[in-house]
Amino acid sequence: MAEDNISIAFESRDTGTIYQRVLDTFRGGPVHTPYAEEFILLREHPLLLWSLPVRLLHETGEQIPPGTYKVTARYQEAKAEMSSLPPPGPWKMHQGPLVSAPLTLNVQPVDPEEVEIRTNSAIELIGADCCQVTGIRENPTVLRRTKRPGFSFQACAETWAAVRGAPFKRLMSGGGESTWITGGSACLGKEVCDALAAGDSVKVRVNVTIYETADPHPRFCSPSRTDSRAIWRGSLEAHRP
Repeated sequence: MAEDNISIAFESRDTGTIYQRVLDTFRGGPVHTPYAEEFILLREHPLLLWSLPVRLLHETGEQIPPGTYKVTARYQEAKAEMSSLPPPGPWKMHQGPLVSAPLTLNVQPVDPEEVEIRTNSAIELIGADCCQVTGIRENPTVLRRTKRPGFSFQACAETWAAVRGAPFKRLMSGGGESTWITGGSACLGKEVCDALAAGDSVKVRVNVTIYETADPHPRFCSPSRTDSRAIWRGSLEAHRP
């Protein structure tokens, strides 16, 4: 199925070189379509319809060089079947792309920076009705890594459990941008909770992966960008009895 497309063109005022970036409309949010009354307002003065997050990095990690740029956005709506009936009133259906007025952008040079990341030293099992695994922050593991400009450190924590000597099964996964990796805290499910309440053996393992990526919204611990890379992996375990 075809999707709407928004492309951003950065034209260097010094060299004339044009850098194209395509906005992922799913990650950036839906595009706001003007209503009829907004078009009337546009006749009299500019109207801000929507603000869109734009990354200056290419899919391969290529960055736009420092300098002054003329920036324009081009919106192309996906092809769709149009009604044969004309719209009521003195209106016409717009055909073709929409191109924004240009704006000037100054891109400044940025050096890589060293970032301190902390991970929990251990995990523990708590409760019985809605049993949870939670992280212990005392004496954390401290990592120092160099982060590239335009990138962020994201964390992925996968929780696994083995009940009554059975093999480990994955229960959940989650992640997000953070410099403190908690290792997760959530209800472990009925099977694990029943085993804990009965005093049976339960082992829980949290596998943590920290990776560097320019993807602002990685989904389900799977960053889609080709420039993402894992920088650290570790495991935390807890068991009863």
